[in-house]
Amino acid sequence: MAYCTEQNVQDAAGGAERLRQLSDWDSTNAIDSTKIAEKIDEAERLIDSYARVNHTVPFVDGDVPAQIVRICARIAVFLLAEARNQEEPYLDRHERDIRWLEDLSRGRVRIALPSTDPSKKRGSSGGETAASTGDYDSPNYEGLW
Repeated sequence: MAYCTEQNVQDAAGGAERLRQLSDWDSTNAIDSTKIAEKIDEAERLIDSYARVNHTVPFVDGDVPAQIVRICARIAVFLLAEARNQEEPYLDRHERDIRWLEDLSRGRVRIALPSTDPSKKRGSSGGETAASTGDYDSPNYEGLW
């Protein structure tokens, strides 16, 4: 069970061509799903290290909050880019994601789990419509979502 899909990572990367550039370490001219899965797994472990303070982790399939889906995909993109020494375009966003995770671990922001709020239905691509609580409009999270 993954917090995000390869499609989520592709969207976060800016499309299939950019994801191919970031994941094709062997010059096969193709998206490397194995590398992407490795970086998703690494991103999940990082997220869990912050979320476990206030949440039961891992989040289970069907209960992955929309914010976690997006952050996992963006961190996976950052990790792919970092491995190729191309992380600069993703650095600001990555730092904002880490700050949000730090605030999650401190209880400053909260997430609503889809299973605990039946009025919130998950979107078709991993939970984009699940609601959250917290002050995401503050300058600290500008551009995060």
